[in-house]
Amino acid sequence: MNVKAVKIFLIVITAVCYSGSLIAQNNAVVGNVSGKTITVIPVNKVKDEKSFVKYSDEALAIMVKKGEELSVKGAAIIGFIPGEKTESWITKMRVVGSLTNAKSNLLGIAYSKASDMAATLQNSGTDKTRTVLQGEFGYQGGLIKKVKTGYIIAVFSGGKTEQDLQIAQEGLNAL
Repeated sequence: MNVKAVKIFLIVITAVCYSGSLIAQNNAVVGNVSGKTITVIPVNKVKDEKSFVKYSDEALAIMVKKGEELSVKGAAIIGFIPGEKTESWITKMRVVGSLTNAKSNLLGIAYSKASDMAATLQNSGTDKTRTVLQGEFGYQGGLIKKVKTGYIIAVFSGGKTEQDLQIAQEGLNAL
């Protein structure tokens, strides 16, 4: 082969590898490790409102599964806030075992966490310098992530703070 042919060959190989990498980033990978099937879910799936709607049920299902694994009952919320500040949002919710317990409306608490994040664009209950407003509780258990066209949120209420955060993180990771 001459030098020109080698250069063309290298360019083609680079393009094929790069496009394969992009495809891999946007598709789940299923593998078998020690007899167990695992699925690696790609991150950063949510690019806009349309992609949020597409992947929100999957993220909620993952949160439900994690809640069940931890034996936690409560309410899971996934949301998308378009733009740089909160003027509207889309949310979806799933009950994990029970919407309430003997003392609390878990969905109400979950939406309080979500509204805290909508107001601050920070994880719920983390801004200790801000006065907790009426309708908010200042509880942790909601996580927010900036994406190109806005923010995605994942919230759980029903367990201990660590459990709520663990379940919310699973939902956020799925998006």
